[in-house]
Amino acid sequence: MARWKQSLVWIRRMGYCRGFGIQSPWAYRFVRYVVNEHYPYYAYDNMKAKYPYLSPLEHHIGRLFFRISNYVRGAHWAFAFENIPYLSAYIMAGSHSATISSAVHVPLDKGIDILVMALSDGIEPLFRSFCSHAGKKSMLIVMDIRKSKTSLSKWKRMTHDHHTGVCFDLYYCGLIFFNTSMTKEVYKVNF
Repeated sequence: MARWKQSLVWIRRMGYCRGFGIQSPWAYRFVRYVVNEHYPYYAYDNMKAKYPYLSPLEHHIGRLFFRISNYVRGAHWAFAFENIPYLSAYIMAGSHSATISSAVHVPLDKGIDILVMALSDGIEPLFRSFCSHAGKKSMLIVMDIRKSKTSLSKWKRMTHDHHTGVCFDLYYCGLIFFNTSMTKEVYKVNF
């Protein structure tokens, strides 16, 4: 994504930064200390040196994966598409006890805590399967939610599904939690 477009997205979402307008204490803490944490963690410089060819946006998303991994500690992650090495490196840097596998090779009922998927054709059965096995601590990370009108429409259907709980629209990706005991809300966050 061009730098000017990234800046335009940030300006459009300026009112949604740092957790402003979020009433839930849990969601506010998650946005403030995981999604928008600006503390320069120990691994950021190492990852930048290890992957110098990545764009600033790719590093930005990688740092988000690092912070999520650091937050959930020891989670079993699965990718529903080809595993991207730099994302796996960021996840492992965030929690050395995390495990990463492919959702294609591991059944979703085998204790997958976090599923990372991209919105593409035929993804509905995987989403339904994950929803049926998701626990209160499960999370779904959906990449490229605003890539096209079709992907945005799919994202909105996912957030309105009765299995899903609190959701975060981060523009470049979306986060869906499955703890339905909390009030369902879809938060737009300037990430």
